[in-house]
Amino acid sequence: MLRFLINTFLTGLAIAFFLKWGREQTESQVDKMQAAVHGTPGAETGWWRARSG
Repeated sequence: MLRFLINTFLTGLAIAFFLKWGREQTESQVDKMQAAVHGTPGAETGWWRARSG
């Protein structure tokens, strides 16, 4: 029983750290993509407004 509880706790801990890491990686990628398009024509208004004139 103790072994099961320890394994469950460690699995939950690993999942929590993985989800935190994944969230940080996602935010980092979004920041990179936003920085890459900053200042390009139509970036502030969106492509749908730039096309519609």
